[in-house]
Order: sequence, then C-alpha cells, then structure tokens
Amino acid sequence: MYVEKSVHTDKKGIIHTQYFLRQSRREGKKIIKTTLLNITGWGEKTCEAFAAVLKNKRLLPQLAANLARPQHPETASTSTDLSYKKTPEITQGKSVGAVWLLYSLAKQIGLVDTLGSSRDGRLALWQILARTIDQGSSLSATRLARNHEIDFLELGTFDENSLYNNLDWLAKHQSEIETKLHHKHYHQSPCSLFLYDVTSSYFEGVQNELAAFGYNRDKKKGKMQIVIGLLCADDGVPVAVELFEGNTNDTKTMHNQIKKTSQRFHAQKVVFLGDRGMIKSTQQKELLEHDFDFITALTQKQIKTLLKQNVFQLSLFDEELHEVVTEQNRYILKRNPIRADEINQNCQSKILKLEQIITERNRYLSQHSRAKLSTSLKYCNDKLRRMNIQGWNQLESNDTLRTISIVTDKEKLWAISQLDSCYCLTTSLAVNEYDKKFVHSRYKDLAMVEKAFRTCKTWQLELRPIYVRKESRTRGHVFVEMLSYMLIQKLRESWGKLDMTVEEGIELLETLCTVEVQLNGNIPALYVPKPRKEIEQLFTLTEIPIPEIFPTKLKTEPNSKTKIKSVANKQKTKK
Repeated sequence: MYVEKSVHTDKKGIIHTQYFLRQSRREGKKIIKTTLLNITGWGEKTCEAFAAVLKNKRLLPQLAANLARPQHPETASTSTDLSYKKTPEITQGKSVGAVWLLYSLAKQIGLVDTLGSSRDGRLALWQILARTIDQGSSLSATRLARNHEIDFLELGTFDENSLYNNLDWLAKHQSEIETKLHHKHYHQSPCSLFLYDVTSSYFEGVQNELAAFGYNRDKKKGKMQIVIGLLCADDGVPVAVELFEGNTNDTKTMHNQIKKTSQRFHAQKVVFLGDRGMIKSTQQKELLEHDFDFITALTQKQIKTLLKQNVFQLSLFDEELHEVVTEQNRYILKRNPIRADEINQNCQSKILKLEQIITERNRYLSQHSRAKLSTSLKYCNDKLRRMNIQGWNQLESNDTLRTISIVTDKEKLWAISQLDSCYCLTTSLAVNEYDKKFVHSRYKDLAMVEKAFRTCKTWQLELRPIYVRKESRTRGHVFVEMLSYMLIQKLRESWGKLDMTVEEGIELLETLCTVEVQLNGNIPALYVPKPRKEIEQLFTLTEIPIPEIFPTKLKTEPNSKTKIKSVANKQKTKK
C-alpha cells in the first residue's frame, strides 16, 4: 500500500495536485495497480505526512522507541524535529545470521529456558553459541562477541575471566541442567534405551586437577588425559556427560551411569548399550539388580574362551546372523566380510613395507663390509614389533651371505585370522520379546555416540587439546561441548538435503549482517536485509523466521584483558 501523487495542468494553465491511496500486486509478469481511495480532500500536508508514514513504516517501531527514551539535555532541543531526512545514514552492522539462527534453535530444543535468564545462564548460552560458530578458548569467545550482534542476550560488560568463572557455574549446575533437558525432551515418551561409550582427550601441560596418564586413544605419547563418558538417548541426542581421571578403567565408569539413569532420570525398564568390554559380568549384574537390560559385545579373548568351552562353534560366524541361547546367556554371532578384507589388506601392506625395509638393509650391508648384521637385524625386529605382525612373522639372518629375510608361518596366520571380523553380541533381552535382528540393529546404534565423539573432539567443535587447569572448569568446558553438539546435531537433521556441511552453513550465515539506519541523529535502528537465496534456505529448513527489525537491548561490551603481544607492547610504549 502506498500514496501516489498526481500532478497535471488543465486547459486554463491551472496546476492540480491529487493524492491516491493505491495497492499493487504481481500477476505473472504484469503488475496490477488498484486505486483504493482518493485522499486529495485530506489536504496537502496530511497526504504528504501519510505518504511518508507508509514509505517508512518499517522505521516506526524504532522511531517510537527513540522518542520514548529520555533525551540528553544537550540534544533535547533538537529532538523535537521529527522530519525525515531525505538520505538517512546507513552503515553495515555486525554479523547476525549465525548467532540468531543458533539462538532460535537453542530456544526450540529448550536450552534457553533450561539455562535460565540469570547473567550466568546468558553467559553460558553465549559460550555454547560461540563454540558452535568458532571453536576456541574463552578469550577467543570474548573477542568473537565484538563481531556478532548479541545485544539481545543482555550480557553487558564481560571479559575472558567472566567466561572462565561461568565454566565453574556450569559445572555446579550441570546435573540440574541435564535433568531439566531430559525432562523436556522425554517426559511424554520416556526413553527406553540408552547408548553409552567412553573416550579420552589429552592436555597441553601437566597441571590439570583431573589429568592423569592412561590409555591414550588420541595416540599422543607423553600427554596426560581425562576419560569422558557420554550417555545418549536412543536417537543419539546427548543426555549427560561425565568426566573421570585419565587412568580410570572403562568398566568403572558404568556404575555412575546406572545410578544417574535410575535416580535422576527415574528410568524404568530400559536397555543399556555398551561397547565390547564395557559391560562385563559385574556391570551386567548391577544392571539386572536395577531391573535394566543390556546389549553388549564380547572381546576376542572371551570369544576364544567360549569356543574352547564348546558353547558355540566357529562355523556359526557367517554373514547371516546366528543365535545361541544357553540357560544363562544369549549370544548373537556374525562375520563382517568387508572388515575381513580390510584387515587382510592392512596386514599385506605392513608386510610389503617391512620387505622394503629389509631390502634396504640388505643393500646397505652389501655395500658396507664393516656394518654389523646384528645391528640391522635388531633394527628390522623393532620395526616388526611396531607393526604388530610378529605373531605370524619371524626374521632370519644368514651370516654367510650377510642378509636378512622374513618367514611367514601360514598356520599361525590362519589360526590368528580365524576370528578376524567376527563379533559376538550378548544380551539379557528375552528371545520371545526381541529377536536377534532387533538386538543387532540396536547395537549398531552405538555408531551415533562415536560420531558425537568425532564431532566434539576434532574438526567441528575441537574439544582437544584442553588448556584449563581447575577440575570445575574442565567439567564446564566439556559440558559446553556436549550442549554445542546438540545444536550441531539439530542442524545436521535440518540441512541433511543440502550439498553443504554444517560448518560451511554456519560460515555462510556469518555473512548476513545487520544494517544500521540513523535518522536525524537518533539512536540507530538495526535492520536485517533480505538475505540471498542460499542463506534464506538455511533459515527455511530450520523453520526459523528472519526478523526484519533486530531487537537491541543492553549494549554488550566485551573487553578482553589479554591483549595481542604487538598491541600490548605499543600500549606500554605510549605510557
């Protein structure tokens, strides 16, 4: 709707001005204009004012807010001039696309309400959003706030120490937050199956209160670590995360998960899924005492023991599922031929590499008469052990020819490779209620936990290495990772049809910035321009509307105390 001004001169030379209230619409390639009302009789001043209102209707809410604010004495005399500038001052604002979409997504999953409206709750929310947008330390999260429009979070003035202290707050309230989130998601349909697995993450330094030396899954020798246990619901959504000292055995982490599930989440008749070696006899007994069931896999050592006891035979391991039920246990057996080929190719590549090393050493021995054969043999044996193929391979030396050769024991190789790609599941679920296909398919769901670990530890959220020292801040840091993963997982579901990773989508959203429009020296109004097609699609798929006028509340002032060295040196020079 708009006002159109029509000026024409009659035969007598008299100029006539008319004003029409009109509306336009598009039909195909044509634009159809409809006259709603002739408003010439309202008077020229009224018509011009009405035309200005319709033309600038998007600015009215901000203009009304500006007029409602108490004016500064120095500007009070000029604030009564309400006329519009012909050319308002327009400047580019901060990035808004990524932070607004993630904030809206956090509201959808109940994270905003769960964290609460306190300052610590809002700071925690910013840490989660910052971790999802750009992985880094609390210092980098503080600096990131300079370039994103987050005034609507009402954080006020904060620095990196505020965020470090906020990690303490998160650790203190972690149980409460996890319980509330679980209730929001599953209060109508209680979760009947939990996935559980553990991983580890290493530290730079040796002063962390939880860090210890243990089995390092990151393959970082000489680095202290922590053990992380992640509990997920049957749809792969994280429910709770817990930290343990770096030398904690996997099985010892299970007791806390059982206790947590029964007491905090009030779960009944649920099934626990754990990887091989996670749920052993002690853990199985505890689960059954709580009226819980379990699905887990046996280790290769346990399979060999059962084969010796003739509980089942090697021939039952096939591409098709086979089941063996005893008085006390239930076993489901399968062989994965693809995995068998992978193991075989890996072994062959190792042997080929070792043969190349032996050929080079033999050449060296032939060209250097004073070189010791024993030294070269020791070197090659060391390589053999590192490749972990010494079980069926042996190195022999010929003193006369001064050569080294590799001998493969095919019988040992066959005996060792019999169980390659074989796995055996065991469960307490009743045969007449849950068949073997159900048990097998549910066990494969553990891949969702492994995917969560990969996302949190590596390229997407970059949990490792950890630099904080205090136990509470370490727990808070990992908890932020878990909550950030919930947003990543939601984005994966929404953007699954796009030829774009979540990381690329967030980078694209960061290019959407606000526009500051300032009229007559008033406080600038923040507008979000119409985004291009690719960005609009990202909002559409997540069912989040793009606001036209962006809310501005308490001004955010992030002040990082730690300065870049070059800047800090310049400031010292000036002083």
